[in-house]
Amino acid sequence: KINSYIQEEKAKYDLRGKKTISTKFFGLLDEIPAGKSESRVETAIKRAKRIHYSWNNEAPSGCESCTTVYELVEVILNERDENF
Repeated sequence: KINSYIQEEKAKYDLRGKKTISTKFFGLLDEIPAGKSESRVETAIKRAKRIHYSWNNEAPSGCESCTTVYELVEVILNERDENF
């Protein structure tokens, strides 16, 4: 199923931990899709925060479908923005 979404961008996931992803593929994450007001990354961060906060900031390990990876992504994006 993943491959059906990403093959157009010449990316592939082989289910054995190997993957080949083009630079263009990562560019898609920064793009703002037609009819939307924010990038896919911004949408994902907001969704992750909403899920995390819905658990009243409990430890993510005890929450269904919850991580705090969004915090790491925000730090990385801030570093990137400061360096460009």
